Amino acid sequence: MIGHGTSSEWLQRVAGSLLHFVWEGAVLAFVAAVALRLLSRRSAASRYAVSVAALGLMLLAPCATFVFYGETGAAAEKVLQFLRPSFAEAGRVAGTAGAALWTGWIVTLWVAGAAACWTRLIAGWILSLRLIRLATIAVPAQVHGLLERVRAAMPVRRPVRLRIGERVGGPVVFGWLRPVVLLPVSALTGLNEDQLLAVLAHELAHVRRHDFLVNALQRAVESVLFYHPAVWWLSGRIRVERELCCDDLAVSVCGDRFVYAQALVELERARASAPALAVPAASGRLARRIRRLAGSEETNRDWLPAAAALLLMVVCVVAGAGRTAIAAVPSPPSAAITSPAVREPGPVEGALSAAAAILTAQTALGRGQSAPVISAAREAARKQLFDLHVDYSVETFVKQAAEGDAIVVRTFLAAGMNPNLVAIYDFGGVVYEKNQLVRQSNPEVTTALIAAAASGQTEIVQLLLAAKADVTLKTRPNSATALSRAASRGHLDAVRLLLGASPGQAEQSGNLALVEAATNGHENVVRALLDGGIAPNPASSSDASAVYVAACGGHTGVLRALLDKGGNSNARSASSEPALDCALRQQKLAAARLLVERGADVNGIGPWRTTTLDLVISSSIVEGRVEMMALLLDKGANIDALNANDQTPLFKAIGYVQRARSQFRGDDQDREQTAVVNLLIARGANVNLKSGGTAALYEAARNGLTDIVQALLAKGADVNEMSNGKSALGAAAPYPEIVQILRNAGAK
Repeated sequence: MIGHGTSSEWLQRVAGSLLHFVWEGAVLAFVAAVALRLLSRRSAASRYAVSVAALGLMLLAPCATFVFYGETGAAAEKVLQFLRPSFAEAGRVAGTAGAALWTGWIVTLWVAGAAACWTRLIAGWILSLRLIRLATIAVPAQVHGLLERVRAAMPVRRPVRLRIGERVGGPVVFGWLRPVVLLPVSALTGLNEDQLLAVLAHELAHVRRHDFLVNALQRAVESVLFYHPAVWWLSGRIRVERELCCDDLAVSVCGDRFVYAQALVELERARASAPALAVPAASGRLARRIRRLAGSEETNRDWLPAAAALLLMVVCVVAGAGRTAIAAVPSPPSAAITSPAVREPGPVEGALSAAAAILTAQTALGRGQSAPVISAAREAARKQLFDLHVDYSVETFVKQAAEGDAIVVRTFLAAGMNPNLVAIYDFGGVVYEKNQLVRQSNPEVTTALIAAAASGQTEIVQLLLAAKADVTLKTRPNSATALSRAASRGHLDAVRLLLGASPGQAEQSGNLALVEAATNGHENVVRALLDGGIAPNPASSSDASAVYVAACGGHTGVLRALLDKGGNSNARSASSEPALDCALRQQKLAAARLLVERGADVNGIGPWRTTTLDLVISSSIVEGRVEMMALLLDKGANIDALNANDQTPLFKAIGYVQRARSQFRGDDQDREQTAVVNLLIARGANVNLKSGGTAALYEAARNGLTDIVQALLAKGADVNEMSNGKSALGAAAPYPEIVQILRNAGAK
């Protein structure tokens, strides 16, 4: 509570202004209700202007009372005495101290309530910013085109950003200076092009009318005058009229009020299945909005209960007939946003049913000559789908495209289905697990064209391309296009169709398609992509390289096709591993040999400081290891290059000989590793170069490798070289034969 020491006069003036607003707000609300009733047959814009003006006067009323009415403190005391009869006795005893105490309580409670409202307002703003950050789904180019069409037709001169989010429950607008339109995925999957244009027109109507700014000021008034029911009633009417104004603007742009009405119904149907925390898109007085769009709006009688309640409040305060029973204050909406939603409690299913019934009935009665209608051909196609027991939805459209039902896909297109809308489709897959085939689920957001291309449905791809399906469309940043999907699955005919439909996509998504085909070893597809103008090397070093993935996978035919077209034999991965290193690490010797023959750098160092010789020695190759080592040495590989552990190839090879003999003495591994050591010694490896302070002779003697010791001594190994303070002779103590060999060579 505000302390008693606070200025009593100031507290009484504030408390008096707040109490005076009880009757001032009631009078203003009554006048507004009468004005709205008189304007019920006029435009929504006129009713909106009256409502906003009345709310502005409600904010000015207590301010004017505080500034110009000097007796508010005395008025507050009289009202308090009326509301609390016991205060009269307290006043006679405590005098002005009692008044200060009560006014302090009033101001304290008002500050606490206003702070709670502002806190909720700030929380809504933070949630709005989070929704914008999470809206990362790529916006199709066709949707951007629709937005620009609406901007030009409205017109809206400010730049407007468009984003799509999975957590967005319905279309909303954020911001005033830099507005952002957020669309849910359901707007793309559940609406055709005409309906989507109408929804975008509604959102841009909010931008054009500066509704976000007005709504923010409206929220501020609600937070300051939260205790008066008339404020919440009038604020609700402003929201209703605001949405009706935007409905009118949207219809004027799209030209078909019935298409717009259907869009509202579809958005509400999608919202009905959305999570509970999703922001509503078309809920509220949906049935009334549909009636209004259909031209059969009933007379609005919302003013009657409001006016009656306000008159009752005025009578109670003025006449003093007992204590006033103050109705509970309605809960404020959750976030300061503008959307095509007109929120009002009520079952969603009921609103949907009513709206659908109104729309159906109005369609049956005829739309009149003034409103554009869906063409007879589209209506016939939709009826044909109904006769085929096919649901007219994007999900069904995408599924039929993936399954190759050309008749149904043609009918969908004839019915006006937008081929670029997205839906969730389970591409699935079969894997072999525990001695049986198991189908795995793989749901993805995709378009009909991407689904058809992934399934190799060439006829469907042709149909969709003829219907102007966007070949370069991605459902998410860095996600697959139709071309990359077809390339990944090896569907050559689909790849050729897609390349021919949009030659320019070679620069936009060609590398991804090439990488997908190379990864899966589809040589014919890779050659078709290269012949179609796709470069064999990525435009950026951060992008995946087809040469690298082909080398890693050992797809020699694909690798040869890429190198023949100018592919970089020294291509690297995002982690900077050379293609040659990956081929050696994966034991793809044929691919490695091809890279070396085409000029790959045999001395390239990978991200883990591994050398090419190091990789050959440490791999589990059985056949071809020595030949690969010889080829690398012939091409100039550094025979004494140190790896990350400061080991020379010779020193590391001696260690692998010891490991092979301790586990597989006499087998192929033993023979291969011994041959590698002999090759390195024969090719001139420095037999006295230490690795981590240890000489090769010491390592061979310590592990009892008699033949290796002899080979090293034959090449001039220093028999008395110390390794970390120890001699080879001392290390060979467990092996008398090696001790004798070393002594014969002059060991001391």
